[in-house]
Amino acid sequence: MEKPPQDPLDDALNIIKSMITGCVGGGIFGAASGATLAAIRGDRIGFYAASMGANFALTTASYVTFHELLVQKRGKRDLVSYVIPGTITGGGLLALVSTPIRAAQGAAAGTALGTGVFFASRYFEQWRHANAVERYIAKYGEDPLPDELKHKPEPLSDIDFPSIVPSFVHIKEDEIEQRIQARVRELQQADSNSSDFGH
Repeated sequence: MEKPPQDPLDDALNIIKSMITGCVGGGIFGAASGATLAAIRGDRIGFYAASMGANFALTTASYVTFHELLVQKRGKRDLVSYVIPGTITGGGLLALVSTPIRAAQGAAAGTALGTGVFFASRYFEQWRHANAVERYIAKYGEDPLPDELKHKPEPLSDIDFPSIVPSFVHIKEDEIEQRIQARVRELQQADSNSSDFGH
């Protein structure tokens, strides 16, 4: 049974909620990290907490927003939907305030971070599912699992990694075979011509 189409307003509200949640969570983490770092260094705690809190809030809000937009556009949460937001966030934010080299470094760091978030989330999903199944069996025995526990998260070994080569560069197998056969005919023709010339 197909799901009813999602209301664009609901989509926008969901993105805004995710952005606010990411902003608040990132801000709290950044502020706590800044305060801890300042305490270790003996510097002003308020300044470090506010500075790092604001930076983490902005970065997290940007990442979450791009992630949710990609998920809604593509209809799935895969490696691309985690990596691309990291690349855009890391490169875009540094491009606004720093040099192109730093922007490229930020994009690379964001890409690596997005990849890490993807694998961490997949490991967490697998652990949570396995733990839920184990607790259900311990409580109810070997009864049929409820629907929400029947669907296992996709194993990491089955993940289809997107190619970094653009699609227009890929050559179909039949085209490769045609090129090989054409090249063989050229070599045969060249060999035949050289034999005729020798006689």
